[in-house]
Amino acid sequence: MEQAAISETGEARVHPLPQRRPSRLTRRAFLGGAVAASAAGWLALRSPLDLWTRMGMQSADLWTGTGEQREVVLPNAATVQLNTRTSIDVNRQAEHITGLVLNSGETEITTADGNRLPFTVTAQNGLIEARRARFNVRFTDDRVRVTCLDGQVAVRHQHQSVQLQPAQQVVYNTTRLSSVQHVDPDRVTAWRQRMLVFNGTPLAQVVDEVNRYRPGQIVLVNDQLGRVPVQAYLSLDKLEDFAALVKEVRGAEVRSLPGGILIIS
Repeated sequence: MEQAAISETGEARVHPLPQRRPSRLTRRAFLGGAVAASAAGWLALRSPLDLWTRMGMQSADLWTGTGEQREVVLPNAATVQLNTRTSIDVNRQAEHITGLVLNSGETEITTADGNRLPFTVTAQNGLIEARRARFNVRFTDDRVRVTCLDGQVAVRHQHQSVQLQPAQQVVYNTTRLSSVQHVDPDRVTAWRQRMLVFNGTPLAQVVDEVNRYRPGQIVLVNDQLGRVPVQAYLSLDKLEDFAALVKEVRGAEVRSLPGGILIIS
C-alpha cells in the first residue's frame, strides 16, 4: 500500500504505508449451505483482455490497480482512501480542491475541518455532499453505494435527496434511489483492515468480489455451487488460499490455467 499527498499544484508525494499483519484463513471461514453438487452449466470464459488491463485507468488523477490500496491527502479538503481498481478525478475551483469524481471502484473519504464549501463526490448520476464527515462510496456493477460512517452526508439523485446519519446507507443506479438502510459500518469498511467479510453471501458473489483483488480470474462454472451461502472472513493477504479452501471444504474441482485463471466446477 502507498500513501500520497497531493499539493495544490497537483504534485503527489508517495510514502509507503506500514503492512498490517494478515489474518489466518481457516476451514471455519466457510459455514452453512449444502455440499457441492455435480458439475453443470459451463459458463463462457472471459477473454484475458477483459481482465483488469484498462489503460484508461492510468489517465485518471488518482487510481489503483488490482489488489492495490492507497491513501491520498488533498490539502485543506479531504483524506481519501482508495480501494482496489479505483479511478478518481479531482475537481478544482479557483485552484482549490472542492471534490472528486468517482469513475469506478471504492473510496473512503474524511473531509478536512474548516471547509467553507461542502466536499462533493460525483458518482454515476448522483451527487454526494459533506462538510465534516467520513463516508464510503462504492461504484461497481453499475450501482453506487453510499455509507455514512461519521457526521452527516447528503445524497442527491435526479429529483430526490436524502440525509444519511452514521451507519446509514443508500444504493442507487441510473434510474432509482433506494430507501435508507441501517448497516454494519465495520463490514462496509473491512477492506481498510485488508479483510473481506461475507455473511450468508452466495459463493458466486464471493468469487466476484475476490476477483476484484486478485490478478487473473476465478471462474465458477457450477451454478448449484454458486448458490451455496458463505460465512467468511477472508484476508486480502491470503487470497491465494481461496480456491484451495473451496476445493477442500466444498469438494469442488479446481483447475489452474495460465494467466492466473482458475476454474472451479
